[in-house]
Amino acid sequence: MSHLIPQGDVEQVASQSPKDLARLIDQISGSLDLKDEYDVAATALAKATDQSTAQNSRRKGVNQEIKQYKEMKKEAERWTDLNNQKVSPPSSSLVGRARAHSPGRLLTGSVSA
Repeated sequence: MSHLIPQGDVEQVASQSPKDLARLIDQISGSLDLKDEYDVAATALAKATDQSTAQNSRRKGVNQEIKQYKEMKKEAERWTDLNNQKVSPPSSSLVGRARAHSPGRLLTGSVSA
């Protein structure tokens, strides 16, 4: 089976702009009939991508906050531990007993060799 294409038709197709050629190919292949469905799907994809990006950004922010709160908790626990380990000042009764049992008196004046 032989198909003859007139010379003028070939020249007409060859002289079209790239955009017009793409439209002609879409029309011949039948994909032009699916353009509306494709546009709806492309819009849905763009929206889902934006939502995913925003969600990922929020997740990163929350993870950063969690990290900061853990560091704050660790620092608070460290401070509490150090505060609990602090030696309390001696009570007045202990000081009095220590003075009563100290050997000798304090020396005053100069010491000669």
